[in-house]
Amino acid sequence: MSAKKIAEMMAEQISRRTFLLRITGAAFGLVLGLVGLDTPSAKAWRQVACCNLQYDTDCPPGCECASGWAWTCCHNGQIWHCFECYSSECSQASNTYRACTSSALSVEVGPNVTCP
Repeated sequence: MSAKKIAEMMAEQISRRTFLLRITGAAFGLVLGLVGLDTPSAKAWRQVACCNLQYDTDCPPGCECASGWAWTCCHNGQIWHCFECYSSECSQASNTYRACTSSALSVEVGPNVTCP
């Protein structure tokens, strides 16, 4: 095999490899961009007992919440009430001090969710 042929083969492999790396990098960047588009406050997530809350700010008592959701979960044998309000960008978690049973767990979703 001639030196010219070897050089051409190496050049072809390098350009193919470079092309694939660039395509892979662009695809990876696109995926990261799409994942991050709809989560501007993802860095604010916080854990309170069994509640994974989106917002770092506590909701004021009796707040107006046009869009949000509330749910309950169990932690150390007690029911916790978790709440997120998207319209006010706040979250809340509170211990109900009731014993945890599967029939006591609930989820409430939609407009005009009651703030704790």
